[in-house]
Amino acid sequence: MIKIKIVSMHTATFVIIKQLSIAFISFIIIVISLIISCIVGWIMHSKLCGSVPSVQFDIGTVTTSSSIIVKFTFIYIIALVFAEIGYTLGIIFKNIIIGILSK
Repeated sequence: MIKIKIVSMHTATFVIIKQLSIAFISFIIIVISLIISCIVGWIMHSKLCGSVPSVQFDIGTVTTSSSIIVKFTFIYIIALVFAEIGYTLGIIFKNIIIGILSK
């Protein structure tokens, strides 16, 4: 089998580019999922607000000491950790599925 290298770059440059792309894609996925969850939450609240009597429930006030920036940073760090775990496992078990399926 002949492998043609279209772009040859240094290994360190390749690793840095991969890490930056993982960080950027994780950020985009988090932002999109937060926007979708806000829209779905607003739709569900508007649909259920008239059908469920809220007088029967003791809602109380929930106060948080941390800001939304701290929460978003925590979510982003967790997403990066899981993205790195997935990337590392993808490198380790690159072609193992083909070997398992062929046996």
